[in-house]
Amino acid sequence: MVTVTTITVLVAWTGLSVAQDKNQALVGAAARMDLNEAQTLLGEGADVNAKDRNDRSALMMASVRGALDMVRLLLEKGADVNATSKNGETALLSASGRGGFEVVKLLLENGADVRARDKKNQTALMLPSWAGHVEVVRLLIEKGAEVNARDENERTALMWAAEQGHLEVLTLLLEQGADANAKDKNGETALPEASRKGLAEIVKLLKAHGAKE
Repeated sequence: MVTVTTITVLVAWTGLSVAQDKNQALVGAAARMDLNEAQTLLGEGADVNAKDRNDRSALMMASVRGALDMVRLLLEKGADVNATSKNGETALLSASGRGGFEVVKLLLENGADVRARDKKNQTALMLPSWAGHVEVVRLLIEKGAEVNARDENERTALMWAAEQGHLEVLTLLLEQGADANAKDKNGETALPEASRKGLAEIVKLLKAHGAKE
């Protein structure tokens, strides 16, 4: 026999299911950079801070894709700029690794924590240093990023930049006080790796700043 209570529960469950569908659709729209769909879903009540099964929010999805208009929309609708995924990544970490300068700038203007770390202890500064995005590196430093922060392997942004041969990024980091003799968990500095890779200009620059084997 169907009771009033049963009907109430079913209606409530159906409503929850529809809401969850809209929330997941919003994350998907952000991932596809479909601004019109995102606007429609938000207008229909989708949760701007909803996450997928990996705890990635719509803002993270838009940020990693450099979708500036989508990021702006989500922030205007109240997206949590410092929300984290399962691996501890924030929208800022997502955007900085991709090199999306305008997205990084917008996130910072809206309160993104420039010193946030993921579960590997990586910071937003390390990712663009490895990828060679010098303007993003400069912006992050200007906003207070820790130049000598270390990841879970005790590696710094300088080490990441040096091993990839990014001379301009390395120069900037050194100018901003990066330690040329910082050692990783194996007791190695940036110099030996650069030497092994035959990165002559990197080796020259590191030695000019007092780097030792």
